[in-house]
Amino acid sequence: EVIAALARVKNYVDTGAFLAIQAAGAAVLPQAESLARDYVAGFKERRDAMLPVLRAQGFEPETPEATMYLWVPLPEGVASAAFARRALEEAGVVTLAGSGFGAGGEGFFRIALTVAAPRLVEAAERLGRVLAAV
Repeated sequence: EVIAALARVKNYVDTGAFLAIQAAGAAVLPQAESLARDYVAGFKERRDAMLPVLRAQGFEPETPEATMYLWVPLPEGVASAAFARRALEEAGVVTLAGSGFGAGGEGFFRIALTVAAPRLVEAAERLGRVLAAV
């Protein structure tokens, strides 16, 4: 009985987000749209910096409209897991093999636009060297 009662109290006390976190979230909610615009602009800037360099290296990515990732097709016959492994080992660039997202992802890799544009440009150049060696 005592344990059951304590379990109920515990459930009421610490289920959900910590109250201070809830208060902080509520305080910034009125500014959410402007904050989101800033984030979107940053991802667009990084996307626009990386795409032309990837294309110059021989990749053919489409231009996504709203994402923090690029989904990049690989040439016919290049396995996504093998490419991702080589990208990491030979170029020091972390990508995710498309095959990790299911059978439809084979032949693609994903790269996050979460670092500064100059680093993404350098990563695209390095990925081009990996592609040339495949």
